[in-house]
Order: sequence, then C-alpha cells, then structure tokens
Amino acid sequence: MRVDQHKFCGLLHEGDRWHYVLDEKDPLPTADDSRRQLAPRYVILPNNKQIPKWGPTKRGVVNGFRPASDCKGYFMTSKFQPNNNCYNYACNIATNSFAQPGRCHGKTLLQKGHTLNVGDVIAGAKADGLRLIGDESMSLRQALTSAIYLNGLANSQSGHLVALLLSAAKSDIRWKGDYHWVRCDHLSGRHWSQKDGKGHVTNYDFRGNWIVDPKEACWTVNEGPPATGWGYSTHKLTSRVVTYSFAAWMFVPYGRVSII
Repeated sequence: MRVDQHKFCGLLHEGDRWHYVLDEKDPLPTADDSRRQLAPRYVILPNNKQIPKWGPTKRGVVNGFRPASDCKGYFMTSKFQPNNNCYNYACNIATNSFAQPGRCHGKTLLQKGHTLNVGDVIAGAKADGLRLIGDESMSLRQALTSAIYLNGLANSQSGHLVALLLSAAKSDIRWKGDYHWVRCDHLSGRHWSQKDGKGHVTNYDFRGNWIVDPKEACWTVNEGPPATGWGYSTHKLTSRVVTYSFAAWMFVPYGRVSII
C-alpha cells in the first residue's frame, strides 16, 4: 500500500523504509525487502524496540550557526542529512536515526489512531534530559533570563535554549499533527536556526526571513497536494497548508541529554 508522506515533518511517517521501529520478535529486514531498508546497525532499547541507525552518534556544542562543523557535518547532504530531523539538530546530537522525543526512554508520541499532544512532546523531551523553561506566555527575553538563572546559561559550554512548536491535527487533510524544534545559536538570543525535517539546515524561517525570535517567525508549510485516491479532486484541494504554533521554551544541558 502506498503511504502518502508529507514533505515536511519531524515525526516519523508510517511506512518510512529507513526509520521504521521493530519489536524484538520482528525479523530484521533483508537486503531486498520492499517495505524496509536494511540499516548498517540497530539500537535495542530497554523496551526491546529496535531502531535502525545509519551512522555513529556525534555530539556538539552550539557556538553559532556552523552547519559544516556541527557534529562533524553530519547534518549535511554529504553525510547523514535525511537521517536527522529538527529534534536532532535542536539538541545538536546527530544520532542518524531520526530521533523522537522520549523514544530513548520508552515513550511513544503518536499512538495509533491518536493525534499529537504538546504535553506528550514536552514529557518525552524531559525524559531525554531537556528542561522546561516556560510556555507560550513567556517572551524570549524572559526565557533567556530564566535559562541564565535556573540553568546556568552564562557561557556556550553549559547548554543552549530551544523552542518547541506544534502543528495541530487537521482531519480534512489527514494530518495527525507534528512538532518542530528551533535552536538558539547565540547567548544573546538573537540568532536561531532549524532543520527542515529531512531537509537542509537553515537560519531562515519558512518565509525566508532570518530567525531572530521563534515566537515571531513564520512557521506555515505547504505540504503539497493530497495523495491519489483520497477522494479529492484537484480543483477542490491543490495544497495542504499547516501552521506550527509556538508551544514552549526548553533548555538543552550539555552532557545530560540522550536521544535516539
């Protein structure tokens, strides 16, 4: 069965051939498996889930917008760009497994038949070691102040601030919801960057403007036309537009975050 994949998404698509999750009892795919691609290595989690991993994990310290050198360039096209998502980039940890918040610690964000919940995303990130700073009512200036006093954000060696965005589910376009993460690249809080799902690292928002405050940036995505067979005619629905809204500020403490 053909699975329609949205062109932008931090969550895993159902039927993703490269980033599937197996149970312990499931056999590993063969080299000619039409459903899944055989990965060079697998990580077995405490709940016996098997995660395909396409390269060794690389960690880095955020010190500006440096795509070529962050995590030894693993976020770039020449290496493992499609195997790392916005969460990988925001944490500056290239696991090459399309990491999901909480998965390393046995949490599943999107249960079958359910839509995405911001509380579950935050809980998953906290289980991974991220710290909650504040919700959508907190300004960037307040978030920076809290990060300094509560988490010791006094230099680039302690950690960095990130922003969590969430897109609500839209049943009319079969959108189950999604998250997106944006990374602060400078202690001043004026420089931010993000990774477009499986795509490129950039310091622009979705409208092409520099990100100076993720709460004020544009996070609207045109996901393209629906899949054939959805019952839509092209003149009625030629695009599926979704918007990510700001949800929370979080802090990534170096050496204390584990994701997969």
